Parts: sequence; structure tokens; C-alpha cells
Amino acid sequence: MTLDRKRYLELIEARINNPASLQKALKKRARRTVAGKDGKLMLLAADHTARGIIAAGKNPTAIADRYV
Repeated sequence: MTLDRKRYLELIEARINNPASLQKALKKRARRTVAGKDGKLMLLAADHTARGIIAAGKNPTAIADRYV
């Protein structure tokens, strides 16, 4: 799904001028099942390390390994 500039600006306007409309739309939205038809689940990591952000302060690899 792509979001063109017009839709992006409409979204920003709604967030500023009518945030309740977004909550209302979300409540109406049909939920899909978690797993696909084949029973598999695709999980996307959206944390800092998944985006390649592993530095903190002056330490370039501060959060490269969360288990240490």
C-alpha cells in the first residue's frame, strides 16, 4: 500500500483537527486472523536494531546485542 501526498495530508489534517475520527474508523475496521491461510505468521521487527540503529551515546554498538 502506498500513501500519496494527498492522502498523507488528509491524514495529518485528521490527526490535528479531528483525532476522534481516526479512533472511530479503527473501531469499525474488520480484524483479520493473526496467521495466514497456511498457518504461518510473518513477524516484522520494528525495534531499533531491526532498523540498524545500534548506537547509544558514544558507543557505536551499545544495543547490538541485547543478551550481553
